[in-house]
Amino acid sequence: MRYSYSQRIHSQARRATPACSSIEQVIEVAKGLRGKVSKELSKMERAEATRKARQRDSFKLKDVLHGGSVKRLLLPRESMVQPLVLIDEQTGAITADPAGVRAGMRAYWDRLYKKEPMENVEKPWMTCDTAKQFQLDALEDPFVWPPKNLDLQRFRAVLCRGNRRPSPGPDGWEKWCVALLSDRALALPFKLLKHMIKANYHSKLVQQSYLLPNYKQGLFCTLGNYRALAFSCLLETVAAAILTIDLQIYSEHRELIPPEQTAGQRGVQLRDMTSLLAMLHAACVRLGISVASLFRDQEKGFDVLRPEAGYDAYTFFGIGAAAIEFDRARLARSEFLIKTPYGLAEPFTKEGQVKQGDPPSPLRFALTMAMAMH
Repeated sequence: MRYSYSQRIHSQARRATPACSSIEQVIEVAKGLRGKVSKELSKMERAEATRKARQRDSFKLKDVLHGGSVKRLLLPRESMVQPLVLIDEQTGAITADPAGVRAGMRAYWDRLYKKEPMENVEKPWMTCDTAKQFQLDALEDPFVWPPKNLDLQRFRAVLCRGNRRPSPGPDGWEKWCVALLSDRALALPFKLLKHMIKANYHSKLVQQSYLLPNYKQGLFCTLGNYRALAFSCLLETVAAAILTIDLQIYSEHRELIPPEQTAGQRGVQLRDMTSLLAMLHAACVRLGISVASLFRDQEKGFDVLRPEAGYDAYTFFGIGAAAIEFDRARLARSEFLIKTPYGLAEPFTKEGQVKQGDPPSPLRFALTMAMAMH
């Protein structure tokens, strides 16, 4: 659009220049032409912005019609803010001072991530015939970790995957900036990443993560209506992404995840399952049939899933001890810093805490559920 306007300026200037007898007249004519074209440009930019806004609204409506969530239609953008005031769900006490809000948010997620001691229970599914068959098949086709094809080109390819908007962790490294570095500048972070993966080394600074509370539903001042996304350091996230990509390819190759399970399947949209459940519900209502179904609690997401469940799934399918040890070392003594409206809260440390937003979390959960479906 700007190129066509520049062409228009040049053509009008060429037509008007011969009538000018001095440089001052040429400048006056150019100023007048620039003012006219600027007004037309502003008008066209407003029209283009309006067209894009209507197009986005149309896409949102089509997404809802195809089974998507209506949350984006009903909740305004201003509702996606953090709580300035906290209300205790049990006592009803109101906290409005900045120090109290920071302390309250830290105490809530510290209590939420607290896990009860595990009991030593028998796991007969780990020694069943299905598990033994998967483990025998894994001997012929093992999962290779650390990966052999880890080079600079793959490091850059992983950086270019997913969301590239600025969302740095405690290290302050912007993913989209690092992805645009030259090969010579990218060689140093790649050496650090390669050492982390091959030596299974995760320092205390790399294990720090920001927790960003995101509003879900209900009262804005109640922390139970928020979920927290973890923004880890860039090298830690890339290392976890490489493990997830390799596990995803390996799971599809060996068909570890049943086709009936939508979670963890590439090319499967959540709207597909939503549409199927809506059609089943409509059919049951029309025919008067009662159907019982299991509903997984989505209140806290993957935050309350123990990593030991994923490790059992790795052992069940014969993925190998190397991937388990890498994931265990990566999650050991994670330090969390909560982002509040009044700055960062005091950090707290958890042992073996699964993070919402961590790349392996969805696949780990899918493999855990897949054990019960084989």
